[in-house]
Amino acid sequence: MTDRTRRHLEAILSDVLPTLKDGEPVVVGAAALTLGGEALDVVTMDVDLAVALDMERIVAALEGTAWSREPRLEHRWSRPMMGPTTGSSSPLRGLLDIVPTTPSLLRAGRILWPESGAEMTLAGMEAARSCARQVTLSDGSRVKLAAPGAIMMLKLIALDEAGMARSKDLDHVCVLLERYQRDSERCFTPDLLELELPYPLVPAWLLGRDVGAIAHGDDRARVLRGLEWLMIPDSSQLLLAARRGPASWNRRPEPLLDRLAAFAAGLGAAEPAEGAP
Repeated sequence: MTDRTRRHLEAILSDVLPTLKDGEPVVVGAAALTLGGEALDVVTMDVDLAVALDMERIVAALEGTAWSREPRLEHRWSRPMMGPTTGSSSPLRGLLDIVPTTPSLLRAGRILWPESGAEMTLAGMEAARSCARQVTLSDGSRVKLAAPGAIMMLKLIALDEAGMARSKDLDHVCVLLERYQRDSERCFTPDLLELELPYPLVPAWLLGRDVGAIAHGDDRARVLRGLEWLMIPDSSQLLLAARRGPASWNRRPEPLLDRLAAFAAGLGAAEPAEGAP
């Protein structure tokens, strides 16, 4: 991640957070990984926010600001951005995806967008909100970021929900499987050493256990379905993901399959989250 990318993401958040503060916004997309420093090679130029406001209140909050709603995507907002040092117009636009996550919507598990009639799952959003941590941006603004395990859970649920329509998520899945908590003390705890797991697979196993620890309700089943879909032998999604993995995989599916299997083993070793069946 370049400094320019980070400045761009922080500029989006610094601009919109005061407007949406009543909704206790949480960054739930790949921007949470870049801003949190967990996956510095994840590149994203847009911000995904889960906001505890209904659509009407979101629209009202942003009315009169520089943010405008995209005509075909009810959850997407955009605005011109200023250059970080010149104050002049930047060629980049700020892109912001806002998902309403009120308690009633979270209980329903889905949102029906009023204009298009399209549906979107909210599976995993409750966990993403509940395990978020607060960080301070360069300008002193404070924002909550979903944990990397929650991001992985949301990515796999999205793949279960929409398949190859969410192929952009494969990049982030691969990065997390390869780099999660790598070289941290957690990779060398006695319980992990007893597993005698090859070290390159330890991050994926840890990630699976952390996802299992926060999964609510049927989130775990949705995650497993996303895994099963991704692990279909010789499938287009498996081969595409392997090509998007780190260079050390040599575009081969076997390293990815090994890490997905380790992730599944870690998921199975986790204590279910409170409220899970």
